[in-house]
This record gives sequence, structure tokens and C-alpha cells, in this order.
Amino acid sequence: MFLNNNNPQLAFREFYDQTHGKAYRFAVKHSNNEFLAEEIVQTAYLKIWEKQDNIHPEFIAFKSYLYTTIKNLIYKEYHRKVTEQAAIINYQIYESEINQNDNMDELLLKVNLAVETLPKRQQEVFRLVKMSGLTYRQAAKQLEISESTVEKHIISSLKKLRSLLSDFAYTILL
Repeated sequence: MFLNNNNPQLAFREFYDQTHGKAYRFAVKHSNNEFLAEEIVQTAYLKIWEKQDNIHPEFIAFKSYLYTTIKNLIYKEYHRKVTEQAAIINYQIYESEINQNDNMDELLLKVNLAVETLPKRQQEVFRLVKMSGLTYRQAAKQLEISESTVEKHIISSLKKLRSLLSDFAYTILL
């Protein structure tokens, strides 16, 4: 109990009046936020009031408990804000990845539609070389045509696709 055992509310009020100014300045200094400091100081006094029977009855013990409580509440708030910021950043990254995947899917669809406008043989050559990663020689062997024919089909395909696709889509295609 506080120093005045006859009236705990009066004793607590005296304790509050004597310590509030310094406790508030302490909280502002360590939190860099006046509004947050006021909330933390009020919460600290509330905790002291709730635990008054468990704290040694000397004024110094209450004062020490007050500052320790304020410091712990500031740390707790800081940790909460860091966790909240990390969650926001993770959500933004996740959202960005989803948008990128949606954009890439849309882009691939446009590229495939553009490739489908090519003549059949050019489509075959283009898909083997540019999409499957075969060399001109491998594609020529598989299609039973010359390497120079493969090269001509690729050049013609790229010219047509460049006219159909945006610069970004075309660059991705390459």
C-alpha cells in the first residue's frame, strides 16, 4: 500500500501528483511521441494501482516500479510497431509478386497470341528455337530443313512479332 494507509486513493493521488511530470518527460524522451508517452504513463499508473498490494510500500519502490513499467511499455510498443511494419512490408511484397505474376501471365498470353498469327512453319521454328531453346542446327535437324531456312524463319518471325508486341513484351520474348 502507499504511504498513507488510511486512504489509498489519496495516497495514490499524491504519488501521481509528485511523479507524473517527470514520468511523462521520461516517456516522451524515450518514445519521441507525446501522445504515446501520455498513454504509456497512464497505463503505467494503472498497473501500479492494480498491483499496489504486491509492491514494497516505500515511495522509492513505487517510483522505481513506475519507471520500469514505463520503459517496458515503450519497448513493448516499439516491438509492436516493428512487427506491424514488417507485416505491412511483407504484405506489400506479396501483393507486388501477385501483380507481377498476373502481369507476366497476361504478357505471356499476348506473346502466345502473337506467335499464333505467324504462318504454321514459322510458328514451329520459332517455338523450337525461342521457346524450347534449341539451336538452329537442332531445330533444322528436327524439322528436316536447312539451318539457313531456320534462320530466315526466325528473322521473319521476329520482324512480325516486333510490329505486333509492345517493346517490353518483345524484349521479354527475346
